[in-house]
Amino acid sequence: MGFYSERTIKALRKPRQCQGCGRAMAAGDTALYCSGNWDDQFWTAHYHAECRAAEVVLNDQYGSGQEWYVLSDFDSEDREFIRKTHPAAFAR
Repeated sequence: MGFYSERTIKALRKPRQCQGCGRAMAAGDTALYCSGNWDDQFWTAHYHAECRAAEVVLNDQYGSGQEWYVLSDFDSEDREFIRKTHPAAFAR
């Protein structure tokens, strides 16, 4: 049985990379910290809040439910959707 946890970090202590867009997150930036267990594999990730929100919407809309897709996995048609609905994530 897996689990998922998500919490807001008000200020990162050290630089990280956003799992969604792949861009750098500087120390002091606000971030989301996610962790979970999938198929007996523990994982963690840091996200810009906007990137995580866009990723969740796209997976809810297009995902199979069996696999999770990060923002970089989506094609150009999906990027237009992101531009319209999550402009901050699109700008990254």
